[in-house]
Amino acid sequence: MKPTKLRLFAGTLAVLGLLVAAGFLAAPKPKLYQGKTVRQWVAMLDMRVDYQKQREEAAIALVRIGPDALPEIQHILAWRLGPMESVRDYAVRFHFLRPRAIPQRELQSRACEAAYHLAEEANVDISRLVPNLRYHFTNGTYADSNSARALAGAGASGFSILTNLLFTGTPPVQDMAGWSLGLIRKHPEVVAALVQYASDDPTLSKRSTALIYLHGLGGPAELVVPLGLTYLHSQNPYAQKAAARLLEDYKQDERVREALQEFQNNSALPPRPDQPGKAK
Repeated sequence: MKPTKLRLFAGTLAVLGLLVAAGFLAAPKPKLYQGKTVRQWVAMLDMRVDYQKQREEAAIALVRIGPDALPEIQHILAWRLGPMESVRDYAVRFHFLRPRAIPQRELQSRACEAAYHLAEEANVDISRLVPNLRYHFTNGTYADSNSARALAGAGASGFSILTNLLFTGTPPVQDMAGWSLGLIRKHPEVVAALVQYASDDPTLSKRSTALIYLHGLGGPAELVVPLGLTYLHSQNPYAQKAAARLLEDYKQDERVREALQEFQNNSALPPRPDQPGKAK
């Protein structure tokens, strides 16, 4: 590196250091919950097998913290890669700063998980997080399943985003949107959206997958049964399996019992298909 560039780089690092130091001095000290900050609890939501006990402890702690955890979760989710991150990378490379203990995008994935724990287990209104959750769901970060699940727990605004993306998103986003909609119980509009998707999408495998997500939602028989019977008579094995599993919910209907009996006579009733995009 040329001397002029080296001096410029050193000056930039010095300014960055002063700004960081000033920020630390001005910022209020984070509140502790059971000896840890919200960020520290979020960081403990490690999905690796060896960390399951730690992850469970962190989830319980965040649920107990409740709405007070939202500001820090929102702060984590709002981070975006910018020019200063490149400067930070240089500082790490030249040993002026230590590397992050957890990459920011991984921390954001864990923050999405924290959000759905709050929504599902503490009944916290997480609608303020919806813009950031949508960003992480649709911008290719690996927080997809966690952000989708959080959107499903974010009330009307999250539901609206998921139903829209079910029809307009990229194929992976559509699949994850369908899966996350299947997590929402006792919501007639969820059933209607999945039935429409299962009827209209041009790709048979996607339509069949929608049947899997309809299973267990308890949609009205007059809406769901005709769809299941149609796919049960498909020549596609995947579609048949999805339809058979869905129709198991409606065995009180004589038409369904007869159709399933005929299907069983021709082939053994298949096991439940795996759920694509299952949340962890």
